[in-house]
Amino acid sequence: MRASFLTVVLASAACGAPAAFAQSRAPNLYVSLTLANDYRSRGLSALESGASWQIGADYEHASGFFAGVLIANVDYALKPPYGNPREQVVDYYAGYSFGQRKWKFNVALGGYEYPDMSVDYGYREWSFGARLMNRMFYTASYTEDLYSSAYSAWHHELGMAQPLPWDLELSAALGQVRTDLVAHGGYTHWNIGISKVLKRAGLDLRFHEASLDQVSYLGNPGGDHWVLSVSYGFAPGSRRSEQPAVARR
Repeated sequence: MRASFLTVVLASAACGAPAAFAQSRAPNLYVSLTLANDYRSRGLSALESGASWQIGADYEHASGFFAGVLIANVDYALKPPYGNPREQVVDYYAGYSFGQRKWKFNVALGGYEYPDMSVDYGYREWSFGARLMNRMFYTASYTEDLYSSAYSAWHHELGMAQPLPWDLELSAALGQVRTDLVAHGGYTHWNIGISKVLKRAGLDLRFHEASLDQVSYLGNPGGDHWVLSVSYGFAPGSRRSEQPAVARR
C-alpha cells in the first residue's frame, strides 16, 4: 500500500487510530486530500513535473476489517515503448488487523491499476505489517507480477516515530526493494521528516534518498528529494471533535 504519510497521519487524527491497525467501536470512513511538490513511492519519484494531488478514502470496522483506495497523478520518467504513458495510479487494498494494546499486526491484499493505458501495468500485492507502541513499525510486501511482467518483487521497511514539543513528530524509515526489474537486483531507500497535524489539516516535510543510480519503470531516484505535503482530511458523518494526534506511519 502506498498511502501517503500525511494520509495516515490525518486518519489517526480524525479517527483516533492508524487506518491500517485501528479497531474502533463503530465503523469509520475517512477521506483525505493531499497536495505535494512530488510523489515518492519507496524512495523513487513518480512525477517528473508539476504538483502531486492525491485523493484517499479508508474504511475500518470494529471487527478489524479495513479497506481503502488512493488515487494520484503520476508522470514516470521512463515511458513505455508503445502505448499511452502512466498518468494516474489507483491503489486499492483490503485486510484485517489484530493484536493487543502493545503489539498490532495486519495482513492485506492490495492492487495497483493505471487507467487509460493501452498496455496493462496492473498488479496485486500481499502485505504484512506490525507495530510496537505506535513508535516502531515494520512492513513487508510481495508481488509475483510487478507491472504485469514476469518479475516478482519484495519490499521490506522499518520505521520509527518520535513525538516532539509543540505537537510535532519526527519520523524516519529504512527500506529495501528486491526485484530483477532494476539494476543490481534491487536497491535500498530511506527518508526522514517532520510533521504536524492541526485538527483536519496536516503538514509534512520529508527528505528521500535511494541507492538506485538510474531511472527505471519503478521511478526516478533523482528529482526533488525534499517533499512538502499539505493534507486535509475528514470523517463524513462524524460529529466528534477532532484533536491533533501523534503522527503514525
